[in-house]
Amino acid sequence: MFPVMVLAALLAAQANPPPTSTGSASTVVVTGRKSVAPDGKVKVDATVHIDDEDIGEQYGPIWPTKAYDYGEDGHVVLACKINARGFAQSCDVASETPMNMGFGEAALQLQPSLRVPPPASVPPSGSVVMNIAIRFDAPVNSLDGAGASFAAAVGASQGRGISPHTGNPIIMQSVTMMEHPIWIEAPSFEDVRRAYPARGQGIEGFVALRCNVLRTGRLARCEASKEQPEKHGFNQAALSLVPRFRIAPEVMAKAPDNINPIQVVVPIRFAPAEQGAEPTVLSPFWLSGFDQAAGLKVYPAEAAAKGITTGRGMARCVVGADGGLTGCSPEKGDPDGVGFSEAAVVLAGTMKMNLWSADAGPVTGGVVHVPIRLNLAPTR
Repeated sequence: MFPVMVLAALLAAQANPPPTSTGSASTVVVTGRKSVAPDGKVKVDATVHIDDEDIGEQYGPIWPTKAYDYGEDGHVVLACKINARGFAQSCDVASETPMNMGFGEAALQLQPSLRVPPPASVPPSGSVVMNIAIRFDAPVNSLDGAGASFAAAVGASQGRGISPHTGNPIIMQSVTMMEHPIWIEAPSFEDVRRAYPARGQGIEGFVALRCNVLRTGRLARCEASKEQPEKHGFNQAALSLVPRFRIAPEVMAKAPDNINPIQVVVPIRFAPAEQGAEPTVLSPFWLSGFDQAAGLKVYPAEAAAKGITTGRGMARCVVGADGGLTGCSPEKGDPDGVGFSEAAVVLAGTMKMNLWSADAGPVTGGVVHVPIRLNLAPTR
């Protein structure tokens, strides 16, 4: 059946996303979303098809039960921020048809594994809003040998057989999906580099793992729901990194005892090593930033004396093992030479990011360039 709830990581719910242009995101508690009426005027930039071959093997846990039982096709348009590597962030349902069948919620559950070709105009650390059409093609009421085996296994695990009267050969699993997990442990740049498969042939790989989350925050029973390209060893490489992930136990403690299993999708991108290239975090997921009062305290006196009421500083920092920023140094500001970047260094040292980035990669040990705009008076 369709997931009974969506468990969001709670630690960031009260965090202040930093006022930067580095791809910040917020975390909220989600217990359900309303259906959105279809809008024929919504422009579609990319399309993802999900058909009967994907049921169970990849998307079974998110397929809406009501729609599945009635054999309904679905069409959803998600409005998502797409970063320079094509990963979806901060998606909202722009349109959904038919309504009240659960397709909008199901489409949102695909966000961690969504990846589309981004426009060439997207800057490396920026994003652009794109409308992604998700088409759900209803499954046929027949099974091949592999499908029958899967259906029997799922039925047995739930203590039920497959009813010949429903016409639906696969009994859906009841799971709880976690959104925006807060990681207290995650692989570093060096861990991912070492895991790159020998069969990778110098190309980029992407794997989306679907895992059960234990109460300790560790991951178990992981399997790949997506692997691109296949047969290059990226699946095995991703699985080798599983022991290095851990979700904050405080988050798991808030989950009701009767909710099981809790699952999370972990996207992992394997980039071939570039000789001499500096590992860089382009799409951080910020957990904490700073408030305007802190910005006013460090507003550069030299800029204020010259009547400059706004400016942007830039800090270059290294991400520590806890997601905090260390070793920050000033870079060129706008305007430059009047203290904005020095102020940015002070503020950046108080910020913290999640240990897995919004473009499916590590952050620990990487360099991040943090732009921070400061205003002498609140903007109207």
